[in-house]
Amino acid sequence: MKNILIAIMAHNEELLIGRAVYNVLNLDIPNDYKIKVIVVTNGCTDNTELVVKGIYNRYQNDVVLLSIKEKGKTKAINAFIRYMNTCIENGEEIPYVVFLDADCIFLHRDALVRYIHRHEENTELVAVGGNCQPNVFNAQRNDIVAEMYRAISEMSSKLNDNSISGGSYCIKSPELAKLEFPEMQFAEDMYISMRLDGWFIRDKNIQVLYEITSNIQSEIRKKIRQEISTKLYHLYYEYIRRVKKNACMYEEPLSEMYRWGGYGKRELLYAWWNLNNLKKRGLVIIYLAIRLYAKLHTYNIKKVEDKLEIDYWSTER
Repeated sequence: MKNILIAIMAHNEELLIGRAVYNVLNLDIPNDYKIKVIVVTNGCTDNTELVVKGIYNRYQNDVVLLSIKEKGKTKAINAFIRYMNTCIENGEEIPYVVFLDADCIFLHRDALVRYIHRHEENTELVAVGGNCQPNVFNAQRNDIVAEMYRAISEMSSKLNDNSISGGSYCIKSPELAKLEFPEMQFAEDMYISMRLDGWFIRDKNIQVLYEITSNIQSEIRKKIRQEISTKLYHLYYEYIRRVKKNACMYEEPLSEMYRWGGYGKRELLYAWWNLNNLKKRGLVIIYLAIRLYAKLHTYNIKKVEDKLEIDYWSTER
């Protein structure tokens, strides 16, 4: 029997981690596979580990808790990769790993079946990304943040792009072991998209819902975290381009349709204009203004060596 490992990285997620784990445990399992949920807690100061231990007591064959003292998603990912490699060395067959953020859930029970089916349709694909959407469509929320994300989602539905979101993706285990994540807090989904450029696809039929913030202030803090991570990614990308001829894992793309990217500023403007609603257009402008503020906040970041853990974690929710 082959294993699919479901990897969930969690830092201070006591309110959401149980929902994520139970969501996975209730998914349909692809034929000839079994699943195991691996939760990696990193630097938690709340009750995240206690929640996971409670679930483990009920599902000891299906849930594993790994704990590291240091904060950082990529540090947690590297801890998971070490665990995965040990399992493989001990004779376990693990063709695929599915990552899921602690604040995300799969919308459909057959999400894992869809991931594996997409891989089996094209066995050369290295990774399949999920279609991550805000949870506002399934929640009775009418605050400005919820309305803003509804407008953003409607606009995004008119655009075609290919990227991997850290919210959820399915990747072949041998290639995952080769990615060499640097242990710094940066945009790991952009890093994966860059490294696997030309060898992955985002599947819009695999829908993943992520939790959105509760107010504008929280949204600003979230965007600052994201901009710090993105800025550090760009600096790290410049670094690896200097020390390597090619930052991608593969010299040639499997196909142009599997390249990272998609739409440009013109397509973005066209999608915004076609919202056909002044309020929705205004909400998108507010979203962009928050993004701009966050970019300005990170303008003075100069060096990759400056991990900025204090700046990053001081904005945690």
